[in-house]
Amino acid sequence: MLFATADAVLISLSVLLAFLLRFEGVIPFVYFLNIPGIIILALVITIPVFYFLRLYHFNWRYVGTTELVNLIRGTVLSFLLLAGIFFILRDQPLFSGFPRSVLFITYFFVFIFSSGI
Repeated sequence: MLFATADAVLISLSVLLAFLLRFEGVIPFVYFLNIPGIIILALVITIPVFYFLRLYHFNWRYVGTTELVNLIRGTVLSFLLLAGIFFILRDQPLFSGFPRSVLFITYFFVFIFSSGI
């Protein structure tokens, strides 16, 4: 439960950092309404994917390449699911004009932060 909570915080931070990095520290006002919805969507997708890949069911004493491979799988799968949802919902107001590079940057940060826990 502690890891899932930490991941939720780090995923939220990843989205915010991705927007900041994409817009060089100054996020245009038009995207401020998108950020909470994108954070919620990223959490709803990523946390269950990590859970079903058993990333929250291991002992730190035995962490190895298997967990790293599962983390890569989980990150890629959640990225693909989120990208698919963005593609399907691209005409909705929440996702209109959404910079696709933010999605790539977010999941780079998610992988880095989750592997660092």
